[in-house]
Amino acid sequence: MVRVLAIAKGALLALCLTASGLPSAGELALFRGQGADVNLPDIIPKLLKGEIDMDPTWFWGLNYSREIEMQGLNPVSRFLLRYRITPEWEVQLTKHHGLQENYEAHLAWLLRSPNLELGSVMTANFAAGMGPSYAFSTPTYEDGEDGQPNQGEYQFQNYVTFELEFGTPALPDWSLALRVHHRSGMYGLIAPPKVGSNFFALGVRYRF
Repeated sequence: MVRVLAIAKGALLALCLTASGLPSAGELALFRGQGADVNLPDIIPKLLKGEIDMDPTWFWGLNYSREIEMQGLNPVSRFLLRYRITPEWEVQLTKHHGLQENYEAHLAWLLRSPNLELGSVMTANFAAGMGPSYAFSTPTYEDGEDGQPNQGEYQFQNYVTFELEFGTPALPDWSLALRVHHRSGMYGLIAPPKVGSNFFALGVRYRF
């Protein structure tokens, strides 16, 4: 297990450090997030009721992403092309401050919906993804094994994100993104079931 964590840590760090050397076609985003005292399945119901409490802990995240070019005519490619769903990968280096002081990195694979036109001045799309996440020191803000906050100790966890992206034809290379930044143990697969954290983040993305 120690060897697996060491390999994951090295791979994530290398991806973050070499992102600037990747080919020029891609996207860069800067995210600002704040911790939320809510479990992932309860986010939408509590948002609708206005019952989510925000915690005094934040992060800055620098994100690099690219579309995945689909090859061949396998069933997955045909399905994605038929419904105009775009596969992507992303890597993000995150710096936390507040109730936890650590760096975090994740690598995730995402699926993004086609743009929906909201009148003539705005577009919107939805994306969801997941992948490995590693905290480079103890993520003390996260819930512990009993589900109570500020007891986190598991550095290697699973990352899940849900994102709404808004753009405008007037600025085709720029967009705003709202996303959930979630870490957990995949219901006990890589960490105990109740550990993890949720952040709400706002980002500015530039395509080049």
